Amino acid sequence: KTSKVPPNSVILCSIIVTNLECGAGTFVNFASLERDGKLPYNWRRSVFAFLTLLPSCLWTDYLLAFYINPWSKNGLKKRKLTNPVQLDDFDSYVKDMAKDSDYKFSLQFEELKLIGLETPHFAADLPMNRSKNRYTNILPYDFSRVQLVSMNEEEGSDYINANYIPGYNCSQEYIATQGPLPETRNDFWKMVLQQKSQIIVMLTQCNEKRRVKCDHYWPFAEEPVLYGDITVEMLSEEEQADWVFRNFRISYADEVQDVMHFNYTSWPDHGVPPTNAAESILQFVQMVRQQAMKSKGPMVVHCSAGVGRTGTFIALDRLLQHIHDHEFVDILGMVSDMRSYRMSMVQTEEQYIFIHQCVQLMWLKKKQQFCISDVIYENVSKS
Repeated sequence: KTSKVPPNSVILCSIIVTNLECGAGTFVNFASLERDGKLPYNWRRSVFAFLTLLPSCLWTDYLLAFYINPWSKNGLKKRKLTNPVQLDDFDSYVKDMAKDSDYKFSLQFEELKLIGLETPHFAADLPMNRSKNRYTNILPYDFSRVQLVSMNEEEGSDYINANYIPGYNCSQEYIATQGPLPETRNDFWKMVLQQKSQIIVMLTQCNEKRRVKCDHYWPFAEEPVLYGDITVEMLSEEEQADWVFRNFRISYADEVQDVMHFNYTSWPDHGVPPTNAAESILQFVQMVRQQAMKSKGPMVVHCSAGVGRTGTFIALDRLLQHIHDHEFVDILGMVSDMRSYRMSMVQTEEQYIFIHQCVQLMWLKKKQQFCISDVIYENVSKS
């Protein structure tokens, strides 16, 4: 409906203010104002519009007060992502997420990519440390990086591409690190000894598809080898279909430490084990967990970059413990938490979906154990 504008009036355009958090749009109409300062006829509508706009303004002030820029692409990155799901509903949840070519999985994974984008990693960028990084785009955050203790006070002597990752039991349950380079293998063993780690989990082969993924950082035979100041001796080596188990003894001066080395060999880079191998990887995770319960120090976990297969393994180990005690999971929240300590943990969407598939198998096995326990209890009661 059109109408004539009175003379001596100023027309201000209508604007739409959008609340980025809630996604709601607020329509504000600044009606024509006469130059003599009189309120227009529809002043009640203007007052209502102001009161409607006020909550959006207050929310923006709140975000800015906590140094969160609501107009930034990463503006709400400080919010913890979370999506708890009851395990009784998990199968239907995964089925819904997988519709339309895994569309909802893709949406969640895009959210995860925003975690930690502005977390500093200054130590990794120092000129003397750049050659110690296997990949230029996978760098350890400063606040969670493992620092080596060294008699050498030169800048960079404390650096290794590794981060502490919280687990189910404690805040530094794991050390996620890259596959050692020839020039960093001495530092790798120094870290293992200084952190008193008794378990190393290796999720890559040294060479995959004609590319070097990790240095052969342990002795080829039983003869002890010196890595810097640390002597490493391989006590035993046992090969299985999908993994190799080794025992090492490392020593420095009067300090001696035994280390178990679990090497899963059937996991492709940037991918996941074959569909029928989910049970194999869970068996491997459970085997490592049984030894971890009797061991001290953080578990050292690495693949090539120390984020994809490494992140997936740590996620499965945490979930295995969590499901033992609970009947819900929050995979989105857990991976979000891991990514806040080391970039790109669980590197691909395929790996993220694989974790869900493994949880389905974990829950199925737990329900089967319940059924077996019930049968045993009934038999005992009848006897």
